[in-house]
Order: sequence, then structure tokens, then C-alpha cells
Amino acid sequence: QTHPNVLGVFGVFVKSDRRDRTCDTHLVSQLLMTSGLPVDVLGGLWSMANVGVEGSLSQQELYIILALITLVQVKLVNMCLPCNSF
Repeated sequence: QTHPNVLGVFGVFVKSDRRDRTCDTHLVSQLLMTSGLPVDVLGGLWSMANVGVEGSLSQQELYIILALITLVQVKLVNMCLPCNSF
């Protein structure tokens, strides 16, 4: 079950008029670009998350790619911090 706050924040990306609850690809692409990750990295993450309809993310796949982006961002931050900064 999706937490109500998550759906409220990211629900705008999901086309509610579709039975399959696919996401608006244009809006999702704009959101992903705000991550600051290179386009080729985002493309790879999209490929990992997009297991259903090629080129279109489901609501669940949207949450997966957002989680993957977060993991990459955290890893990049941790790699840039000196070991003694914790």
C-alpha cells in the first residue's frame, strides 16, 4: 500500500484517467532531470525500473526509479565525504 503523503507528492505524475495508472513520461523526465545525475545514468536507471510497457512507467515503476536515484545520490555523496566527517 502506498503511503498517502507519497501519493500526494508524486500522484501528479500518474495519469489517473488510465486504468493501467501509467505516468506522464514528459513530467517524469522533467522530474528525473532535477536529480542532477547524468542523462546516461538516468537512462540506465529507467531501463532497470521499466519492466512493463517499454517507454512508459507504471506508478510502481516510478517509485522504483525514484528509490534508485536516491540510492545513487546517497552513494555519490558518501564517496565525496572524507571518512572522518561522520
